[in-house]
Formats: sequence, C-alpha cells, structure tokens
Amino acid sequence: MVKKHKVMKLQGLSLLSVQHLVSDMCFFVAKVVAPQNSKQGLASSDEKQVIVEQFVRELKEYIWSHVAWYLYEDVFDHALEGVIVAVEIMKAEWKLNTAMPEFTLQIWAMVKVAEVLHLKQLKSLDVEKMPKMIRSSVLRNIKDFRGLEKLAFGSSTGDMKGASIYLTICEGIGKMKNLVHFSHKYNCTVDILNALLNAKNTLKVLDMEQSVLIKDDCIPKLIQFENLHELGIAKTKLTTEGQATVIMNLKNLHHLPRGDFICDALEWVAWDEMYEDNQYRNRIETVTKPKLKLQNFWASEVYFFHTTDQMKLVSEMCPDIEDMLFMYQDRYTCELAVLANFHKLKKLELWGGDFYIDNFVSTLENIGPGLVKLDLHHVDNIDFRAISVISFCCQKLKYLRFGGCVLNERNTDNSSENEEEFVYQQQRRVENEIQAHLVPFLDLEELSISNQCPDNLLVNILCLCINIKKLILGMHCQITDQCFDRIFPHNKFQYLEKIEIRKNDLLTMKTLSNILLYCDNIKTILDIEEWSKVDRDDLEELREHMRDNNIDIVLEEKQEDSRGVSLYQICQSALKERYGRVVWDQ
Repeated sequence: MVKKHKVMKLQGLSLLSVQHLVSDMCFFVAKVVAPQNSKQGLASSDEKQVIVEQFVRELKEYIWSHVAWYLYEDVFDHALEGVIVAVEIMKAEWKLNTAMPEFTLQIWAMVKVAEVLHLKQLKSLDVEKMPKMIRSSVLRNIKDFRGLEKLAFGSSTGDMKGASIYLTICEGIGKMKNLVHFSHKYNCTVDILNALLNAKNTLKVLDMEQSVLIKDDCIPKLIQFENLHELGIAKTKLTTEGQATVIMNLKNLHHLPRGDFICDALEWVAWDEMYEDNQYRNRIETVTKPKLKLQNFWASEVYFFHTTDQMKLVSEMCPDIEDMLFMYQDRYTCELAVLANFHKLKKLELWGGDFYIDNFVSTLENIGPGLVKLDLHHVDNIDFRAISVISFCCQKLKYLRFGGCVLNERNTDNSSENEEEFVYQQQRRVENEIQAHLVPFLDLEELSISNQCPDNLLVNILCLCINIKKLILGMHCQITDQCFDRIFPHNKFQYLEKIEIRKNDLLTMKTLSNILLYCDNIKTILDIEEWSKVDRDDLEELREHMRDNNIDIVLEEKQEDSRGVSLYQICQSALKERYGRVVWDQ
C-alpha cells in the first residue's frame, strides 16, 4: 500500500505556529532597531537595546505561560528553529553595499529573541546543535538552565580557559544538581569537574573525550562520581595507571566509549594485584582478578592488534562484554577462538582474517547464537557456504554488514564435457550440504554491502533477507536489473522501508518501478540521482507524480544548509565573487 503524507495533528500545527510566531518577532525587533526608525525620532542605540530586552522578557513570559510542562522540549526546539530561520533569511539579504553597523545591530536584535529559550525547567540542552550566533548567548546565560538533566557541549565551546565565559560556565554547571548526562569534549577541565560534583549522586553519563587538560590530578574528583554508567576519557592525558585507578574505583561503570586503553589498564591492575597480594611468587595467570561490569570493548588505536593473553585477561575481568570492536591480525598474534570466552557477546565488529583459514566457522558456532549485530571488515574468502554458516549459526542477527570483504563464489559449473565424474559428484555433495544448512535471516532488519559481490552470491544473500527494513549497497556493489528480476519472485521485501544504492551504472527505471510496486512499506529510495541509466526526465516525472498524489516517499537526500556560516564568511564569499584573483604578469 502506497504511503501518503499524513495530515498534521493539532499539536504539530500549534508547535509550527510557535516557530512562525518567534520568526515574526525576530523580524519585528529587527525593524524596531532599523536605522529608519531612528530618523523618525524613536530612540538611540542604547534606548533601543533597553526596548528590545524588555520586549524579549514579555515575549518569554507570554509564550511559556501558555505551554504545558510536558511540551517544554518541543516548544524549545520549534522556537529555536524560528530564530534560526529568521536569522538565515536576514543573512541571505546581505549585499556588499549593506551598511554593516546597522545590519549587525539587526542581527543582534534577532539573536536576542533567542533568550526566550532560557527556561529553568528545561530538561535537555544540546549546545553543539545550535548556530554559533545563538550558542554564545546560551553559554553566557547557562545559569538560567539550572533544571537540566542532560547537557551536551560537545566540542562547541572552543578553548575558553581563562576567558570570562569560562567562569560563567563553571558557575552555571555548579547550579545544575539534577544532571544525568554531561558531555564536554576537548575542553573539559578540573574546574568543570569540580562544579559537576554537585550532581555526583545523579550523574550517569560523563563524556570528556579528547580533553587534554584531564590528567591524573583529576582522579580524586573523577572517582567521586560513583554512580557513573558511562565514562568517556579516550584521548585524555590520563596515564595507564590513572585509567586503571578510575575504572577500578567506579564500580557501576558499564561503558567506556572508544576506550582503546582497556587492555593496558587491565594489565596494570592484574600486575598490581600479583605484586601486592602474592609477593612476586605467582604468575599473573594464577592471580584471582577483580570482576568489572564493563559491557564494551574497543581495540587499541595505537597498536591495533591484541594478543591471546590480553583477550583472555579481558574476558576474565570483564565477563559481561556485549559489544566488541576487534582487530584481527593472524592466529599467531591472537587466536580467533578466544572470542568464545565472551559468553554474553551480542555485537561484534571484526576487522581482518580469512573465513576458512582462520576458522571463522568454529568461532561463529560458539558466539553466533547470541549475536544480534555482525559487522565484518576486510574478511577474505566469503562464499555461499560462509553465508550459509552465518545464517545457520547467527539466527538472531538484526544487523549484518560486509565492508571491504572479499566475497566470491566457487565454480560449480558442471556442464563441462571434460569434467570427471568424481569432481561432479563432489560438487553436487557440496551444493546439497549448503542447501541443507540454508536458513533465512528471519530477524535481520538491516543489511549493508559496500564491496564487490558476484551476482549469484548477491542474489542468494538477498533472497535470504526476507524481513529486512533497510538495505544499503555501496558504490562497489554494482547490482543489476537482472539480479532484482531473480530476487523478486522469492523475496518481495515486504517490510523494506529504506534502500540506498550508491552510484550505480547498471540499474534502470525498471528496478525503481519494481521497488515501488512490490515494497509496500518503502519510505526512502536513495541515491537515484547517481543511477546513470535512469533518465532525468523520467525521474522528474516520477517526483511530480508523487507530489500530485501526496505520496510519502523520499527520493533525494536533504541539501546541506548554511546555518554554520558566519557573517564574516558571507562577506568573504561575496568579495571573492565580485573581485577575482589578481594574476600578476612576470
């Protein structure tokens, strides 16, 4: 059944009206401070500033007095969008002959309206998603958001150590006693950690990745956040000993995002236990090691490949590992079978290896029944038998990806007159064995193939994925109309919602028509613009048909906007357009 655009609900229309109201108010205040009003004897610049501030206070009171508490987040998002849209329209009107002082004053007035968003009852704030013009206003008034439960600076604050705004931010964070999630990448400091201590009983997620000012002297403060479930300290200046101290003291820690230091930290703990408790007498393997609650493993980004002993240590000290990124080199460095020690493994991203030489079959027999995600990169020698092993051993898979792998098909052509009877019978046995172990991916929801894949193998894989909701085929996986013709009789992709086929030179409107015909739940088809054999006129006719019939299917990606462009960049671009590069004669 073709999906139609639904009529917007009354709540959605009301939120959209808030967005339009805020945009109109932005243009109103811009008009108030416009130079022509000064000529009419309205006010000086200082008086205009007072008028705008008073107007914003009254507008803020008016808006929030009409909003139910459970809609605070939605109204905030739409009001912010209203300010952004208005500012972008004003920026688009800038010309080289525009008077910059007056134009800047108007922009300031419009951005001032964003102070309507300063609400102490707000629960979530993501500063990084805001344009820079509005972001600075929010940072200066961060103390107004004292009721926040989630605050994400991301990497948006820049290097502010020693700046006046730095003290303001520390003071504002110190007043947020209900924080559950805090993110401040690159620029987190010991002062910010000190301010966060007021929320140490409620804080569950703390992200300080890439913050070079986080060193071992921060450890006494870090270990006070005893209720943390997730801690991002990758690429900070903590030493291995410091990292070990942190993860051993935070008993409730479950996740270390991009924690590539985990093996080194655990080895430090194990050696420390051996020397202190066993007085140098026992080997590290015989020491009783503490158990941690960590649920994710991230391979080292320094030396990449871990040894068998390291992985055994991780499995002993972190028996709850569910999510793993593992880099495999060869069986001499680390046996692939060591993954069987992780009995709770659900998500595996594996780089490297050969499916048969490195005995992937045995490994999947051990860990496959529990896997819901399998992401294979640069794994060689994957054929139809390998796919049958994956389908048989990993019946709970919801996500399957092949990236940079070598997918091939074995030659089973038995039509040659010179083929010996023994070889023929052997090939028949192989085919029968594969068919016997063939199991559809009943739970699989997403399939991604970004490498070359033989047509027969690709058809067989897609015929097994009868319930997928998302299909992604990269530019190297050149599927054809003939492949889809062989697939559709066996698999209509009845639950497929999104399909992405990148830069294809073989597909035509025939496949596109079949997708629209058979896939009842399809919502998105990308990237048709890059299908070289699809006629542009036919595609435009299809789009027009969908618009006329209110069909809710996306056929093209959203274009990037210019919200991150500053006034300086606008001026610079305009000047480059008008005045070309001067070439001096030699």
